[in-house]
Amino acid sequence: RYEVTENDKQFRLAVDVPGIKPDNMKIELENEGRVLHMTGARKVQTDTSFEEYKFDKRFTLGRDLDTSKITAHMSDGVLVMTAPKKETLPPVNQQIA
Repeated sequence: RYEVTENDKQFRLAVDVPGIKPDNMKIELENEGRVLHMTGARKVQTDTSFEEYKFDKRFTLGRDLDTSKITAHMSDGVLVMTAPKKETLPPVNQQIA
């Protein structure tokens, strides 16, 4: 499960990753910073064996994000990533002739 929130200043993605340790996750930017690719796994011991649960998820990011400044932290099984939006200048009207 995941939740995306956005405002004028930033983009925020919260992903539920219960039982997955940070060492068992991989987060990468692909396609020139336009796609956030997350993979992870956890092993669960049953009475007689181990079972492995894996996930692989991609999120397309907007062009207005400054992906060089993405931050991430994990707490209580929820990974939260935020990225500021690029500063946009108001359009300039230029009179010609």
